[in-house]
Amino acid sequence: MQLTARRGHFLAFLALLLIFGSVSAYTALRHAAGDLASLKARSQIERWQRDARLKPQIRDIGQARNALVKAIERTPDDPGLHENLAYLYGLRALMARSLPELEHAMLDEVLTHSRMAGARRPMAPYAWANIAMALHRKSEDPVAMWAALDRALAYGRREGGVQIRVAGIILARWDEAGIERQTDLRNMLLNSRGRAAKQLRQMLDSAGRQDLLPQG
Repeated sequence: MQLTARRGHFLAFLALLLIFGSVSAYTALRHAAGDLASLKARSQIERWQRDARLKPQIRDIGQARNALVKAIERTPDDPGLHENLAYLYGLRALMARSLPELEHAMLDEVLTHSRMAGARRPMAPYAWANIAMALHRKSEDPVAMWAALDRALAYGRREGGVQIRVAGIILARWDEAGIERQTDLRNMLLNSRGRAAKQLRQMLDSAGRQDLLPQG
């Protein structure tokens, strides 16, 4: 009787191991399928982000978007996929600046996917920077906008892409930004390097704020 009970417990334990093993294998397969579906799209986005001279067409953006959407269907909790989708919708918003309704619709998508990324990866600086930029361009909820900007700075003040987004907002809202954020911008200008430094200086030229350039 005791031997039979032990055998029953062992079989139950073995069944649990098989169940958990199956779940793990299924999860791994889902992630692998999501990676394959989005590999080309993520590679394209990385090139577009790295080289501002590349000008993706609407068709290119649409194809990358479709691949990411399919990947998210398989792995909905991947924050990187949501960040990449937010980036693509940001590109479309830029292209639609002459059509405010379309631009705002694209910015709504930026907010949706950036918030999803931030919920899954709370210390993701680009997600918070994108939220701040979208709210800034929609002229909505300044309290939430500044809170997102501050989190972007807290988690990624040395990230070039974050610096560009944050600097654009601070320059546009200089008086509203306050002394602490103005100081943050000056420090970014002082410590930025490479492509980010060049873009920041171009932004200052466009805004007529050469007075903010580091001296010496």
